[in-house]
Amino acid sequence: MSFYGVLDLCGFDKPVSHWYTVWWGLAAGWPGATTRVLASPPWAPPQGGGGTVKITAVAAGASVQLSVNGVAVGAPAAMAHNGLVTWSVAYAPGNYSVVSFDESGAQLGSFVSRSPGPAAALRAVVDWPGSGAGGALLAGRRDAALVAVTVVDADGIVVRSARPTLTFAISGPAELLGLGNGQHDNHVPGAGVSAMPAYNGHARAIIRGGTVATGAPAQLTVSADGLGSATVDIDVV
Repeated sequence: MSFYGVLDLCGFDKPVSHWYTVWWGLAAGWPGATTRVLASPPWAPPQGGGGTVKITAVAAGASVQLSVNGVAVGAPAAMAHNGLVTWSVAYAPGNYSVVSFDESGAQLGSFVSRSPGPAAALRAVVDWPGSGAGGALLAGRRDAALVAVTVVDADGIVVRSARPTLTFAISGPAELLGLGNGQHDNHVPGAGVSAMPAYNGHARAIIRGGTVATGAPAQLTVSADGLGSATVDIDVV
């Protein structure tokens, strides 16, 4: 089995997706491509111990500058076309930033990642809507929507180290088709369950429209001990 890819098993972006977003976006003429800066991983204590974090950045510019807690790390590094830049730096709570520059040294764009605090809440959003007007699900059990669930701190920053068990409940004219978290060696079944541990602070729910639309929206609620709950409404037509 290969674990390489742009998306994980649940459709969440892997770090390599940043490269495609920047350079393919530039080639395709996407608005804002020249000011786009993306970097990974999020600024957090290294998983698995140790005090060093490897940061990889990609930007459609001539050079990039990394700063940790406001202090520049070396000189700006040249960014080759279709390339990327990496640094290995000591972790310290706070933030890191990457700024991109053009050939003249003028700033093009920037990216900032901040350390998370303790897990404080859940966030749920429909990130792939249904096929109906306005993103509504089509009734007849023939349409599905994807909901992303994230564990966040008090400031809304994703807490990648958080792995609470998330419990899902749905009401209204829809059904819970499946759950996942993107972990390649996760042994919790994806179907026929109502709970899933978060992985890297994320989880996924797949919602399918019910047999008949009732005029009321379907409502998905996800909850975890100590983190309260989050709810999303999805129209079914």
